[in-house]
Amino acid sequence: ARDEILAHYAKPGLWKFGCLGAPVAESFRGYQVVLPETSPNGSVATPRRAADVSCYVRTRLRRTREGLSAARRGPGAGKRVAVTVNGELQRVDPRTTIADRVVKPYAAEGFDVVVFLTFQGPRPATSRGDWHASRFATLPRLGPDEETRLLDQLADAFLAAGASRVETHLYDLVRRPPEMPSMKMGFAPPRASAERMRFEIAWPSYALHMLVHSVVWRDVAAWERRHAAFDYVVKMRADANWLKDAPAPGVDVDANAAVVKSCLAWSGLNDKVAILPRRYASDWMRLLEAYYADDVFAVAEGRGYRNSEQLQKLVATLHRIPVQETQLAVFDYYHWLSDATGAKGCF
Repeated sequence: ARDEILAHYAKPGLWKFGCLGAPVAESFRGYQVVLPETSPNGSVATPRRAADVSCYVRTRLRRTREGLSAARRGPGAGKRVAVTVNGELQRVDPRTTIADRVVKPYAAEGFDVVVFLTFQGPRPATSRGDWHASRFATLPRLGPDEETRLLDQLADAFLAAGASRVETHLYDLVRRPPEMPSMKMGFAPPRASAERMRFEIAWPSYALHMLVHSVVWRDVAAWERRHAAFDYVVKMRADANWLKDAPAPGVDVDANAAVVKSCLAWSGLNDKVAILPRRYASDWMRLLEAYYADDVFAVAEGRGYRNSEQLQKLVATLHRIPVQETQLAVFDYYHWLSDATGAKGCF
């Protein structure tokens, strides 16, 4: 694998026109590509296509399902909401609460709800360098037919809950985005260390966290070009579990601010779920672009950032996005220990 990697990165013009990043094939397991820091002020040599999501994902399935048209009445009438559900398909609970706790109450309030199911296919083989790899050892393994049945089941649930349309996008990861260097690189080779901090530990999942948001946003933006603009975007992970109805933008929560959970922010902003006015959604969601952008890093004023939550806060600061932190009755797949107040979990 080493000779194959070296041959690939020796190709003329790759830095300007090609795709960098370690392939996810079994023979490359454990490999990462780390970009070089070129000066002590934090400058990094970044390939031209670093933020091009087509370098890292290959679409396997796209499908559109339409629901029954109906007159909309209520405080949300005339407003269109994109509900984005993203992550790994094998982490989706077939009994997801998102349909009944998000889509159904939004439709009842009169909103036109379009659901985007943007999922990664099978998780690539893991290595010790992956974030909490042992936690994912028991995830179900889905074959192609099982994936299709689950996607159809999810679309049926969202349409039954009142969505006007469900846009399904299943893709496979073909290579990992190249990692930005950091003064604390964890599992990365020592030569990849740098003068500035971009993540405390180089978990490969951090770059994938950025990638999936940019993939979702590309789907939303493409839909808007074909149809019409959204008024709000409500984004959440595929394993979000809602205990109560989600607050509706402009009805239950501020229509002019990004609304996030007020817990597990890790000195940044909780980045698992967000209710966003459309005018802020593009900057909030295009995280892969932010990861490689000098202006986002400059906001840190030399301190850098330790995790994705802090990076999300830098994005909000740079783009002057007002943020409202509040309690949301949703939690995710992970089991966390006590929070800062001693309470169990994050609700």
